[in-house]
Amino acid sequence: MKTTPTTNTPTPRRRRTLAALAATVILLASACTPPNTPPTTEGPDALDARRTDRIAFGLCSAYTVAALSNNTFTDTGPADARTRAAEQFGTPAFIRAAQGEGRDPLWPVLTEHRARVETTTESAEDDPPPATAHNASTAVLAHRTATNDSGWTQRLPSLVVHCSLARSTAGWRIAEVTVADSDSEPR
Repeated sequence: MKTTPTTNTPTPRRRRTLAALAATVILLASACTPPNTPPTTEGPDALDARRTDRIAFGLCSAYTVAALSNNTFTDTGPADARTRAAEQFGTPAFIRAAQGEGRDPLWPVLTEHRARVETTTESAEDDPPPATAHNASTAVLAHRTATNDSGWTQRLPSLVVHCSLARSTAGWRIAEVTVADSDSEPR
């Protein structure tokens, strides 16, 4: 039996396969690197603080949208949405404190129009204390709009929501919330 020596010269098909494999590796490697991350000489504490600030903002924002987005078809009052939000995002102590808590002087108008409230958030001008390994705080500006199925729309006053967060083995959770009127006009 005669064997033909093989060469390591890739065939055109193998070259395309290798090129595709190399492109895939490069693509995956670039996906693992955060975009627009400038080189830094900061230590890990500064990077952790920025990461914690992003987590705090995201959690406060998610809580705020859930807590202030009421629906008069399913909710018996503004406390329903706030209780649901506390149960989803809060510490056990915050959940207990939030039970049944929630007043909104506009609730009668919302029920009259059979409305739902849609809420969006953005970063609020705030200078929270520096985050620690177990505590963080942030604030969001909440813009609310009431709408109904017949086309009625009403902008509601914007609110500033200050969130204090606590970190435990379950991760970051809302520990305390303060809501204040905003100086900005409703959008």
